[in-house]
Amino acid sequence: MLWGFNGFFSKKNAGGVLTEHFPEAQKSICDFHGMFTSSRHEPGVKYAGLIHPGLIGCLPDRKMLDMWNAREKALIDTDPARVPPWPRCPTPSRLIWAS
Repeated sequence: MLWGFNGFFSKKNAGGVLTEHFPEAQKSICDFHGMFTSSRHEPGVKYAGLIHPGLIGCLPDRKMLDMWNAREKALIDTDPARVPPWPRCPTPSRLIWAS
């Protein structure tokens, strides 16, 4: 049987952006049954696991990236010394733009 998992670190081990809501480390293991999956940690949940090209195939255009960065920077500026820190905003120098 095929399986996969997802999870996140606890707040004391760097955490993530939702540590106020989920302060403890958690994981969820999923078992794949053809195109459907179920979770050992979430009984009764079943969903279609459609193939996705990933984030690299979904880069926004420059105008949209600038809009998103302005929104995210406003959030980061509300607590710049946050622990764990907010993720950094993407910058053009860290992205490969299609011409």
